Amino acid sequence: MASVAFSAGDVVYRPGGPIRHVYFPYRGAFSLLAAMPDGRAVEAGSVGSDGVLGLSAFHGAVRSRAEVVCQFSPSAAWRMAGDAFQREAGRPGPLRDLLHSYTRVLFDRVSLAVACGVLHPAPQRCATWLLLAWDRAEAAEFDVTHEHMARLLGMRRATVTDAAGKLQASGAIAYRHGRVCVLNRTRLEAAACECYRGAQVDFDGPTLTRPNGG
Repeated sequence: MASVAFSAGDVVYRPGGPIRHVYFPYRGAFSLLAAMPDGRAVEAGSVGSDGVLGLSAFHGAVRSRAEVVCQFSPSAAWRMAGDAFQREAGRPGPLRDLLHSYTRVLFDRVSLAVACGVLHPAPQRCATWLLLAWDRAEAAEFDVTHEHMARLLGMRRATVTDAAGKLQASGAIAYRHGRVCVLNRTRLEAAACECYRGAQVDFDGPTLTRPNGG
């Protein structure tokens, strides 16, 4: 495997594009975007260090149905050739078992994201997104612009700016020149919806990341 660094907005897969490699994130997070024919897209799920990008290759796909984009900087992943991944994943053993389990987890996460997008107001969704980003960044500061967040969450930029302004006024975060700093986790959690806790349950499960590149 080779380690690959990503910055916010970097595209890993495009809709209809080939899956030449799969990626095991070990830092940061990536958004799975459902793209519409008119070019609009919205986050349908996200993957951090407990998951894999290009999971559909495990199920025989050779092209991506979703657009996959890096959420924030810094992010990084181990890269594995798609054909090698399919050979390894096709063999009975722990990897295949983990991938089956992770498929179920990802399905649940996508379902939760869909419900959240319909039922919860923008400020709560933004707070939840920032909490998940902080967890995956493993640091209180990371780089992401309001414009990028707005695209991922399917919101207007002004809506994200307003939500971030309220979080900053409450003392939960500080935001300056595209850099978010979480100042008070308790206040940020109080502003988030219950979907944050729902997503957190999955983080206690087994990880697919190979930190040593093996």
